[in-house]
Amino acid sequence: QAEFSAGRAAARAALATLAHPACAVPANTDRAPQWPVGIIGSITHSATACLAAVARAGSLRGIGLDLEPDEPLPEGLEAEILLPGERAWLATRSMAERGFLARLLFSAKEAAYKAQYPASGALFGFDAMQIDLASETGHFTAVLGVPADPYPVGMTMAGRFARCEGHILTAVIL
Repeated sequence: QAEFSAGRAAARAALATLAHPACAVPANTDRAPQWPVGIIGSITHSATACLAAVARAGSLRGIGLDLEPDEPLPEGLEAEILLPGERAWLATRSMAERGFLARLLFSAKEAAYKAQYPASGALFGFDAMQIDLASETGHFTAVLGVPADPYPVGMTMAGRFARCEGHILTAVIL
């Protein structure tokens, strides 16, 4: 409940940067934020931080943010979250990097999912998106593997990531 409240406070602060009148940002029945008419955005939170980003609808099609602890993905989750190609790529990386990179792949999928969801309303699992990382540059691409109208199979979403304050932050803007 505290994380929800903090996320909504971050959303109101982000709306203020657009000179938007103060308003509530309730959750829809699917738990996604219900942005004011003419606004798109994304909220993310961890146990210790909350972030929100907003834009006027029309200037962008979607925004997706995800914030994760900068620690390895818990054991056993790789098989549930990563596609075979992602696991094969991960196996080529040093043991010291694998936990972080697995968590980063998870976070990138979350951010890309959040970016496409407001327009498509498409619910799908982690197997519906392939992530390609350029981990040295802070960039990634997410390739949609299922139709999510208005987005076609094969659509590529560009994203960025950063490590800061004990977190991994990923962002996608459509």
